[in-house]
Amino acid sequence: MTHDNDTNYEATRTPEETELQRELRELPRPVAPAEFRADMKQAFRHGEIEPRVSPIEVGEIDEPTSAAAPPEPIAITAPISRRVLPWVTVAAVAAAAVFLAVLLNPTTTSEWKVVAANSGGRLVVEGQSFDLSDLSGLPALAPGQVVEYEGEGTLELLASGFWAIELAPASTLELPVHTDRPSSTAESGQTFACRVDRGIARFVTGPDFAGNALWVSAQGTEVEVTGTTFSVLASSDKTCVSVLEGKVSVRAADGSVVPVSAGSCRTVYLDARPALDHALDDGQRTSLTALFERGSEYFGH
Repeated sequence: MTHDNDTNYEATRTPEETELQRELRELPRPVAPAEFRADMKQAFRHGEIEPRVSPIEVGEIDEPTSAAAPPEPIAITAPISRRVLPWVTVAAVAAAAVFLAVLLNPTTTSEWKVVAANSGGRLVVEGQSFDLSDLSGLPALAPGQVVEYEGEGTLELLASGFWAIELAPASTLELPVHTDRPSSTAESGQTFACRVDRGIARFVTGPDFAGNALWVSAQGTEVEVTGTTFSVLASSDKTCVSVLEGKVSVRAADGSVVPVSAGSCRTVYLDARPALDHALDDGQRTSLTALFERGSEYFGH
């Protein structure tokens, strides 16, 4: 006898179901960061991963007695319609994808903290102003928030073991946030993006950033970073990218891409003047070296 439940789903699914299945199949496979994979291998080798079901010890199973109670009746329910089953599967796959994205990509929710504010000043976060004379009362900052610093000295921000950022006075920065923008240099598939609207932002990446990539934009100029100590200056007439160690790639508004190596600076003008490449001056080198050394203290290496 033929029942509706036995109807082949492939022949009866709706166009919406077909499109949803296609989109799910095209989702990128989450890739665990290198450090996470190394930790899991180490735990497996040392037997630190407990089995989900404990082995049964001899003598744990009781022998049946002759006076055993009659078995409980088995409840029989109607089978789930094959029309409904694919949607149950889709929901389960979607939930698993969200779980894996959170588990394997913990950096998407990294908080930023103000760790130093030389000479006080004020920090404006999404229009809300905070006094920097007492850092203990400052809230944690979220990725993607726009921060404006007004003070006499410098302001330092830290996000776990990923990176530290130093802002010069009168600087505005959108904090790095996870993005789907592709990067040819991100080994683990994680890419972040931030924006310097004005002033100077100095960056130093930490050990947890290895294998990832960061895009920094400023006035039409873009900088691709894979791990280094560098700064981005955004002024009224130019954008300047200075590199202390490592290497970055600078993409101008005209689409040209030029690598900038350690000890060098590239200035991209907003007018018709050609870009200028030159060595770091003493002030740039001193500021970036000081941030690099503090980064070593922050990251514990």
